[in-house]
Amino acid sequence: MLQDENVREPEKDISWETYDFVNIDVKGRTKRKLMLIKKKTAAKEMFSYFRSQLESFTQHQFSANWQINKPNSLKQCLLT
Repeated sequence: MLQDENVREPEKDISWETYDFVNIDVKGRTKRKLMLIKKKTAAKEMFSYFRSQLESFTQHQFSANWQINKPNSLKQCLLT
């Protein structure tokens, strides 16, 4: 994997979209809502955002696979 200092950063900003929580006032109360946000940043900032998301995704993926496989293995044990 390339290190940050070896990656050449494009000079131009890029447009990209991400889901983020936004506070919205509804009838005098503040509600937190997940919305699609458009951003225009340098490529380096976008890739650092994706890297931060990948750090938690590996744990999520492991837990999701474990939760799917555990009931299936328990069913197999009960049937045999």
